[in-house]
Amino acid sequence: MSFILKITAGKDAGSEFVLHEGKNMIGRSRASDVRVFNEDVSGKHFSIDITNGIAVLQNLSGYGTRVEGKVVRETQTLSSGQIIEAGKSLKFLFEAVGEDSPEKSGGAVTQVTELSDKVKFTGSGEENAAETETEILSVEKLFEEKELPPGEKEPSAAPAEIRSETLLQQTAVTSFAPDTVIEEKQEKKKEPESKTGLEGLSQFGTYLTENSEKTAAIADLTRADETRTDDTPAETGNTTAGFFSFFRGGRGTDTVVRNKKGGEEQQMLFEEYDESEKTSVNETQVVQTRMATADEIDFIKNQIRKQQQNRFFFKFLIFSLFVILLGILWVLKMPEAEKSLEWPVTVENGSKIPRTRNIPVFGQSRDTGGFDIYCPDWPGVTKEEENNVVVIKSFLGRKGEVPLTITVLREFSNEFVYEKHEDARLNALKRLPEKMNKKFDFDENRVVSYFMVPSPEQSENGVPVDKVEYRMSSGRACYGILRFFRHGGTNYIVRAEVPAEEKSRAYSILNGNTFIAVSQEFQRRHWEGSDKYSRSDIAKAVIGAKSELQRNSPMHYPHLERMLKSILAQAVYEENLSVRNEAEKLLGDLREKQQHWYNGQKIRWISAVRVNDAAEKYRIRKDCETVVPDPGDKRWLNIMRGHWE
Repeated sequence: MSFILKITAGKDAGSEFVLHEGKNMIGRSRASDVRVFNEDVSGKHFSIDITNGIAVLQNLSGYGTRVEGKVVRETQTLSSGQIIEAGKSLKFLFEAVGEDSPEKSGGAVTQVTELSDKVKFTGSGEENAAETETEILSVEKLFEEKELPPGEKEPSAAPAEIRSETLLQQTAVTSFAPDTVIEEKQEKKKEPESKTGLEGLSQFGTYLTENSEKTAAIADLTRADETRTDDTPAETGNTTAGFFSFFRGGRGTDTVVRNKKGGEEQQMLFEEYDESEKTSVNETQVVQTRMATADEIDFIKNQIRKQQQNRFFFKFLIFSLFVILLGILWVLKMPEAEKSLEWPVTVENGSKIPRTRNIPVFGQSRDTGGFDIYCPDWPGVTKEEENNVVVIKSFLGRKGEVPLTITVLREFSNEFVYEKHEDARLNALKRLPEKMNKKFDFDENRVVSYFMVPSPEQSENGVPVDKVEYRMSSGRACYGILRFFRHGGTNYIVRAEVPAEEKSRAYSILNGNTFIAVSQEFQRRHWEGSDKYSRSDIAKAVIGAKSELQRNSPMHYPHLERMLKSILAQAVYEENLSVRNEAEKLLGDLREKQQHWYNGQKIRWISAVRVNDAAEKYRIRKDCETVVPDPGDKRWLNIMRGHWE
């Protein structure tokens, strides 16, 4: 008993496969005995093991195999007529075909025709040749014993046709290697009644001889009866002998075909094909499927690897172009970098308002007659105060990206009241590294002095301030500008610094801003020590200063100012607070009288300029030099420059 497997649904529906004794592998793999091409089928999906006429199915795929709709877990014995399902759409019909019982298989002619589509056998050439001859003789005997139906024309032609067709099919399905599958696509036959199998075979041999297309003849072999109509036998020669020898797997083996008709024997000798003609796939419909060699597998792998590399390179190229495009767009849309750092501003109603924060220091403020430290108002501004040192951390720039540190140092001593301004500054800078525990490099050659006033519009006497550039190398290198000013016996040092690499961008803002906001009261009562102050009985000196101030004589203002400053210096030195407070009040009154007189001189100057009175301008300048003779007074500087605010 033999078994066939027919595809009833899925790709290649209608194809049939003869199962051989032993294990038959079914799947998409090239090594499968029954190869299918459905994408949802595994390489080795299931196997059918045929032993002693019993077929056992074993599932090998994780997708599962079903028999009659039931999932096969491991193995299942098959019966003829059962439906086997693999994947989603692939279905097989499993049938058993009895070799000795034509009634079970639907007749010998039907059996042979069904087996001719796609088959595979294994074995040696000699064994297959013997089996072929035996099966041909058995078919002849079968037709001789069978009674033909009534009314059949030319009853003698059927056995010959069957014998010829059987010969072609049996020899065509004989394999030449255990792992090689021979597939043959055969068209449905429409034979003329006047032809016999041997005549068709002779015409096939004549076709090979005339056209010399030996490999194309393999596909035409099964259609010989319907393509030739003449009755003249042809000499087969050695070509067709090679065809049968090739498909039996033997080289140099002759096959004798006997046809008993009218007591005559015809013998045809066939020789094998040339090796190059056996494997021509383009010229024949016989498809030869085999395992790929190691070289072919390496070639395919290299091709796949090159394709993957090309895809990766293409994707990388696209990604790089995209990144470059984004970079170009970002550069084009990026705001221009600040060449010079700016003070942060807030835009309100189309106007830019500086974001400034005033921070009181040392327990006094601008509101109480002292001064504040002002800095950019930005999130994260901090203040730390300890031991007469205040550290304020803020930021510069439109986006606040540059850190700004403002440090205020206060030091006082009774001896400071008898130091002149320049000596006081030099001594304070010498003490600074020790007090701050840092190393400073001061640019003493570029000391700039100016007057600090409560507001730019005021022309009153200001507070003298010295400005010095420096570098600090301890820790992170910094660049900054230091401002030094005094009030009585107290010295103040205000440092504003940024990282050293931001010097060029931060210079203008550090140089143009004092970061010190003094009150008008602080400026009016301001005084500082000098080495020219005389020492006397400060109580009697205060009484004399009061009477001198009541005289209201502008020419005596310079003498009265020196007298009051000497009283203040001695009061600070002696720590006489009451005399100091009274003297500071008298000094404030004197400053107010000086300002009134100075404003009157400005009016005289404007009138003289209007009429171009040079003599009057000269007298005004000489009077001002007499009333305001102190170089530490801002008004004296204006007179010397000829600049009237």
